[in-house]
Amino acid sequence: MMPSRSRGAVITYGVNSTVVTNLGETSTTQDFGEAVNSAPKIGGQRRMDRAVDAALTVLGNARPATPKVVILLTTGNQAAGIEPRVLETAFQRLYGLGARLYAVTIKTPPVPLPLRSTDGSDWFPVTSYLDLPIQVLPLARHIALDTGLSFLVFLACFYRVGPVAIPACAPGKREPPLS
Repeated sequence: MMPSRSRGAVITYGVNSTVVTNLGETSTTQDFGEAVNSAPKIGGQRRMDRAVDAALTVLGNARPATPKVVILLTTGNQAAGIEPRVLETAFQRLYGLGARLYAVTIKTPPVPLPLRSTDGSDWFPVTSYLDLPIQVLPLARHIALDTGLSFLVFLACFYRVGPVAIPACAPGKREPPLS
């Protein structure tokens, strides 16, 4: 990652959400990976809406002309007792900001989410964590084609860091090879 070209953020969530690293706080893929690896686990009821709200706050500090990409990883449904429209409203606010949302659900049966795309192009169901590594290439390729961002940057971040958060870079720009 290079602050002038790509920036990423990581948000963990459970009953609350926590910004582990904000846009521009890490300057290399290694720093970003260390932030991911040191992310706290947040217990309690799963509140995806709070993670999306945190993403909205983080993206509020993003460069205006840069594509905004959010990848939501979840292993289950929104907490029971929370109105479905709460998550739908959070997603709509994200779309209103111009962000692209890609959801990776890790569960059998798959978790239905109220995503904008009804054909599933923004939803990647994975049956278990063991299947997650084989989904990296298709997900990175889809996001790169969908957003016009560098496929190599997405792929490098997935393989070096893991499929947790993705930095965005200006279309057509490439980062130097990762060491």
